[in-house]
This record gives sequence, structure tokens and C-alpha cells, in this order.
Amino acid sequence: MNTLIAYAGKTGNTAKCARRLAIRLKNVTLIDLNVEEVSPKDFDAVIVASPVYSHKFERSV
Repeated sequence: MNTLIAYAGKTGNTAKCARRLAIRLKNVTLIDLNVEEVSPKDFDAVIVASPVYSHKFERSV
């Protein structure tokens, strides 16, 4: 299974969590949404990680 982990954040905590999760899974593509965009249609599973600020996700998510 080809999995996408797409994350965004300002402090680096979300990136750290996404990297730790990627170590546990196989066939993972890790994308920082603050840096690049990706199409989820190319993957079998998608995980989105974002901090929550005032009940809202990070803008780039």
C-alpha cells in the first residue's frame, strides 16, 4: 500500500510526529504542505497532520 503523510505546522512538532509515524509504516511519502503541493489521488491511503489554532487547521492544509 502506498501511503501519503501530508503535514504542515509552524513550530516543527507536527513534522516530528509525521516523521515518527513514517518510520512505522511502509511505502510512505512524506510531504510538507508549507513547501509543496501533492495530489492524494496517487496514493492508496492519506494521513493529514496539522496543528489546530483557534479551532482551525493550519492554512496550508
